[in-house]
Amino acid sequence: MLPTLSSGSHFVVQKLGYGNYGTFGISIAKMGPAVEIKRGDLLVFDFPGHPGVRYVKRVVGLPGDSVVMKGRAIVINGKTVETRRIGSSDDFDIYEETIDGVAFRVMNDRVWKSLDAKFNVPARNYFFLGDNRDHSNDSRYWGFVPAENIVGKVVYVFQRGD
Repeated sequence: MLPTLSSGSHFVVQKLGYGNYGTFGISIAKMGPAVEIKRGDLLVFDFPGHPGVRYVKRVVGLPGDSVVMKGRAIVINGKTVETRRIGSSDDFDIYEETIDGVAFRVMNDRVWKSLDAKFNVPARNYFFLGDNRDHSNDSRYWGFVPAENIVGKVVYVFQRGD
């Protein structure tokens, strides 16, 4: 999830209202979120097909959305996501993307070829992407996340040195 989360980062997750309740690794109830999930939210969820394996990714597609990946561009329901280059390193370019007013940074590998594809998000499911776009295991490869798998929203990140 670079550049948002680096190795060794810790974060605070708001679980109340997301419908996936449990304690000490034991699931008590799964009913889907009661709060509004927005594009751009950074969420924790149970990896589909592997209960107990938790992922952190960014919501890009909501139920009913059409998400088109064209090279580096993301088109949601016919509208291209606003992207602005803000920096670079030896191997990566850093961009700021803005989805529905939520701005965040993403990394793109200069050498990696991007996937061109179209996804139609089914009802009660979400489409997730990692911020380290070209090196992220996300919905482009393993599909959608059911609403009942969502655990909570990342509300604060502690980076190394904080």
